[in-house]
This record gives sequence, C-alpha cells and structure tokens, in this order.
Amino acid sequence: SSSGSGSGGAAASSDGSGGGRGRERGVAMGDSVMALLKEEFQDDDLASKRRAAERLDLVARALGTDKARSELLPWLLANLEQEDEVLHTFACKCGELVPLVGGADAVSNLVPVLEALLNVEETFVRDAAVQAMLKVLAVVKSDAAKSLLVETTLRLSHQESFTARISACALSGHVMQLGLSSADLASLLDMFSVLCKDE
Repeated sequence: SSSGSGSGGAAASSDGSGGGRGRERGVAMGDSVMALLKEEFQDDDLASKRRAAERLDLVARALGTDKARSELLPWLLANLEQEDEVLHTFACKCGELVPLVGGADAVSNLVPVLEALLNVEETFVRDAAVQAMLKVLAVVKSDAAKSLLVETTLRLSHQESFTARISACALSGHVMQLGLSSADLASLLDMFSVLCKDE
C-alpha cells in the first residue's frame, strides 16, 4: 500500500516537471528551427532556399501559433527579395500558414506579406498569392479585417505596375462577397469600373 502511494506521488511529481520540461523543449525546438531557416536563406543556392521555403509550415508548427505570427511572418515580409521560384513557394505556403498562425486573428499579419507577393511581376507567383489570399478571405470575420482587405485591394489597383492592378481585379470579386458596408462596396465597384477601361 505504501509503495503504491509513493510511486503515485513520484508519478505526479514527474508529470508536473515533465510538462515544464516539455514546454521548454518545445520553445527550444522552435527557436532552433527558426535559426536554421534564417541560416539556410543566407545560402545563395536556389535549391537549398526552395527546400527551406517548403518547410515553412513545419517551422510554424514548431514555433507555435503566437511565435509563428510574431516571428515567422515578419521574417517572411523582410525576406521577399528572392528568386521567383522561392517567392512562388512562399506564396503557396502562405495559404497553408493561415490556420497555423491563428486564422482570423492573423489576417493583419498575413495580408502585408501577400500584398507584396501580389505585386510581383511573374504571373505564377501572383496566381499563387491570389489563391493564398482566398484562404485568408475564408476566415475573415471582423469589420476591421474586411476594411483591411478592401484597402489592400484598392491600394493594388492604384499601383503603377499593371501586374498589381491585375491582382486587384482577381481579388475584387471575392472581397465584394465578404458582406461589406455600402461605402466599401461602392469603392470596389468604382475601382473595377476604372480598371475595366485600363489599357
């Protein structure tokens, strides 16, 4: 009887400290995975950078939702001076990152990255960024997030680059379906009308 209670106490103690150690290991693993990602992008080898970019979802999982949103997404935004093949992988992975960085709570963090990718000249990068943006639109709930997406679409439409204006056209119909205010809807309809006459 006494040995049973002793082992139970030991188990309880082990569980408590084990949970703490587990969290510490998780933090350490996330930090090391992020450090490895940064290191791999210091390499000029395209294949290495593409392989690293393919693991963005694994990096996000290792970091956890909060750190993925506060560390991984800002790193992405600051590291978009890459070859088109790498940018395409970034765009594809951004769609996969939506649930991993907090879904609806991460809209304001994800949109700047995607807006930059929607400005890229290469069509296959922009097409992937549009598809990723549609995954963002699917989780939008707040009026603030809706306004952000309207502002982003309008901003793209006013760029000198025709590629950005093409992206605005591709997004506008989807953004209009978010349940916008009459003012926002009118702004997008006006924008679309202007772009239809754009040479």
